Amino acid sequence: MMGQEKGGISIQRSLFLAFCEKRKLSDSSIKKAFEDLTLIENSMNQNGVQLDDCTESDLRVYLQELIRQNENSFDRFLTFARYFYVVNRVDLYRYFVAIIGGFGVIESISKRTALLTNPETADAIFCDIQVPPLGSPIEENPIFMEKLLNRMKEVLPEETFKRILAGNHHGIPYSSFESEKAKFQELHHDIDSFLSYRHQSQVAELEKYCKEGKIWYEQVITPEVVEYVRNHPEIQGGVREGKTILLTKIPFDPHRYISETDPDLKRFYACHCPFARYALLLNERKIIPEWCYCSAGFEKQLFDVLFEKELSVEVLETPFKGDTRCRFALHLD
Repeated sequence: MMGQEKGGISIQRSLFLAFCEKRKLSDSSIKKAFEDLTLIENSMNQNGVQLDDCTESDLRVYLQELIRQNENSFDRFLTFARYFYVVNRVDLYRYFVAIIGGFGVIESISKRTALLTNPETADAIFCDIQVPPLGSPIEENPIFMEKLLNRMKEVLPEETFKRILAGNHHGIPYSSFESEKAKFQELHHDIDSFLSYRHQSQVAELEKYCKEGKIWYEQVITPEVVEYVRNHPEIQGGVREGKTILLTKIPFDPHRYISETDPDLKRFYACHCPFARYALLLNERKIIPEWCYCSAGFEKQLFDVLFEKELSVEVLETPFKGDTRCRFALHLD
């Protein structure tokens, strides 16, 4: 069993149960999650491995078997991500977040292509694009991404191509930004005051996660990371210049990013994208920099909600054209 037993249930499972209940998951969802944990635990045990001690290589073998059996569901992988978060296996938690983080993105891009052009154009682009099965090694993603992006660039006008990518492809509900919008209204729509407030509150949140030793989304937060963000107001805030807001994305692996001197690794640590980041380590795979309009679209969602319209965004810097950060210009005119 996982960990030390206490009252017939392992400590780790007790922690996981408390996590599920705190998130108000239904009884049926919790039951299914425990069934999935039992399956992966039994599989690991058959190979002489304890689940809490398994490696990424152990997981890859198991995930390939799930794919073969067509049991590689999003909900199952979400359970695994949550479990490894609870037991503080940050490395495996981040591995699963990378897998499920891109779920539905390509389908969303296809739908937006049809919406902003026509269904025939979307079919011509996406008809034979084979997205790797969910759970496949993420370093395989650049293979299909290179083909998809080159085709989109060939078929679509440049501005249409960029606008398609700059959509809400992670399906973030506008309701997620209700508190920020209320603050913006409280500040009488003063964007400078709001940007200052946003940056200060985000730094305070990072300080809290740092003190508690918790992972923030996918980021390990150290005192150095807190200071780095504090000293860069474009990160988790924004800086207005005229009718433009400059935004810089927090690095995917900020702790390593800050201290890294090798430019190739620094670019890799900067990039969040599970579809493309490994191309930065594979020189034979070329991802065109326009792909980062997808990340730009993610960053601008808050501001679309604040201003109640779809704003124009521009990619200024990206690791895929040699820069060491992701930086965007959001146009307010």
